[in-house]
Amino acid sequence: MPSKGSFCVVEELSTADFEQLQLLRRAKKHKDPSAINALIKAHTPLVKSIAARFINSGEPFEDLVQEGVLGLLSAIELFDESHGIKFATYAHHLITGQIRHYLRDRGTLIRQPAWVQELRSKLERCRAELAEELGREPTISEIAQRSRLKEQRVQEILALGRSSHVLRLDEATDEAERPAVELERTKVASQASLSVEDRIAVDQAISKLRPVEQKVIRGFFFHDMTQTEIARKLGVSCNYVSRVLKTGLSRLQEILAVSGVVVPSDRLQAKMMEVEPDSVLDPVTGLYNRRYFAERLEEELIRAQRYGHSVALLRIEVEPVPEGDDGLALLRDVGEFIKKNVRRVDITCRFGEREFAVIMPHTSFGAVSAGKRIAAGMAASENQALRLLCVRAGLAVFPDQAISASHLVELAAPKEMNE
Repeated sequence: MPSKGSFCVVEELSTADFEQLQLLRRAKKHKDPSAINALIKAHTPLVKSIAARFINSGEPFEDLVQEGVLGLLSAIELFDESHGIKFATYAHHLITGQIRHYLRDRGTLIRQPAWVQELRSKLERCRAELAEELGREPTISEIAQRSRLKEQRVQEILALGRSSHVLRLDEATDEAERPAVELERTKVASQASLSVEDRIAVDQAISKLRPVEQKVIRGFFFHDMTQTEIARKLGVSCNYVSRVLKTGLSRLQEILAVSGVVVPSDRLQAKMMEVEPDSVLDPVTGLYNRRYFAERLEEELIRAQRYGHSVALLRIEVEPVPEGDDGLALLRDVGEFIKKNVRRVDITCRFGEREFAVIMPHTSFGAVSAGKRIAAGMAASENQALRLLCVRAGLAVFPDQAISASHLVELAAPKEMNE
């Protein structure tokens, strides 16, 4: 019998709690994929509800959810039932922390307009391509020629990228240097914005567009909104906003030309040009494209190095693929099949003409089973076109086999399944 002033609580586990505890034990002790997938499915609403709290961060909701799932996987791996804490409570803490870390890593002191962020990304891709071709770091002149921008504009954008990141206190060792950094940041940010003349010229032309085009382009030009933010405000999809933006800008340029108005500055030309390309989705399969793959792989490797976990890269090649509409339809089917046979947290991309790639966070050499499962599933598919495909696959693991993205991609080159 309890002594005076003490108490005891007897808590009966519900059937759902007991089943969840059994799943957690299987996931931790045996690394059971079915148990892990069941836990992810059961807690996806929790992940989405937490991700929704950060919706105003400017990051796509899908990316926030993916980060939340990584936090959920960490919770599954680290949860200790002996501490007497409910798993949902523990998972909530790690999911929130993972999303906060992600936003902190991507955060800047000054919020840059969408066109500046996209132009920085383009210049970095040009720099990387040239460095690989030349075997050295390219000059400003070479980057400007490749990107079709003036050297001064390249210098401004690169300087803006260097000066806008959050300064950590432990990196600022010389107090006298801080005011100079603040002055440089303010000056470059001012140069990167649209001038009054630019705004007037574009505003007059925009008024002749369709109402939906006006809303999208005004948000993009004058309010520095991302395509995701515009889509959220209008209650439409990001793909729809992207299409409206492209067609609207095309008409806008025609109107300016017919009216005899010369586009007033290189800055405005750059802003228009940067909307044209670079969707993150492959138009054929609807999967992420190779551009997004390269950026996301780098991010995942940085995160894996920071937190000490593995990342597996699975490359899958299929052949033969016929030409024309039949070939496009087959590639769509293959992409959909691969995506359905990997985890939700995995990032499935179209990597080449007949090739796909899957980035698999928190995964090591066990990912080889995913490749075999995909090949076997296609061979047994009810879809005759899938059954007739020859599937080749390759796997590489960070950091066990490679510590750079380029080496990881190279090692994961597709091979015959019995190699």
